[in-house]
Amino acid sequence: MANKNRGNIFKPFDALEGFNSEIKKKEEVKVEKPVLTQDRIEELQEVFNEITIGSNVYIKYYKNNKFIEVTGEIKKIDVVYKKITIQDKTIEVANIIDIKLKNNYFE
Repeated sequence: MANKNRGNIFKPFDALEGFNSEIKKKEEVKVEKPVLTQDRIEELQEVFNEITIGSNVYIKYYKNNKFIEVTGEIKKIDVVYKKITIQDKTIEVANIIDIKLKNNYFE
């Protein structure tokens, strides 16, 4: 065996396939979904009334036990199913924690 290939013999492997990924999942910190006050809901409603398709916004929302932040242009607003599509993400309005119009957020 050539000396340069000799190191490949001792490469580590996953003896218990998938075990390490399951351990990492357990280590992730889970965040509870916050309960918004009535005042905060009214503030968000004011911003929702101002946005239209094409608006540049910042959105912080809750999904899968964590907060996700996204900034971009609104592609679709679905008033029936109460969802907003921004970039390639569809967000349920009920999960939105914060939303700001780009001109207000980046000033």
